[in-house]
Amino acid sequence: MNALLGSKYETSLRILLLLEAAQGETLPEGAITALDYITVYAHDFGLSDVNLHGENKYRFGEYAFRRTTTKNAIKQLVLDGLVDVIASECGFHYKLSSDGYNFVGDFCSEYADAYYETATRIIDRIGTSELVLSG
Repeated sequence: MNALLGSKYETSLRILLLLEAAQGETLPEGAITALDYITVYAHDFGLSDVNLHGENKYRFGEYAFRRTTTKNAIKQLVLDGLVDVIASECGFHYKLSSDGYNFVGDFCSEYADAYYETATRIIDRIGTSELVLSG
């Protein structure tokens, strides 16, 4: 089980939930990484009562590692047909495919519900436009 924590697979599941919370909006890789990190550690950003991944002394150093893991997870999600890639003037953006919506619709756990609700609240509160520009 520990091999799944922090893995490309775990990251892929969170990305699918995040893209569902984005409600069809396309996001670049950098915005996905940032929103995922903010969602998991929302309490540290004053956006939730708790951090979904708890309190650990290494959480602030995770972001650099997440960039690589997110890139690899997105690549696999595109290859699996769960995420669509859209080329734009600013680079590549990603959104859930119809298969991705069907797949994520089958998620049923307290963690998935908490992640989705937190991600939705964060996207509603801070938006994605600044993250898209910097992503």
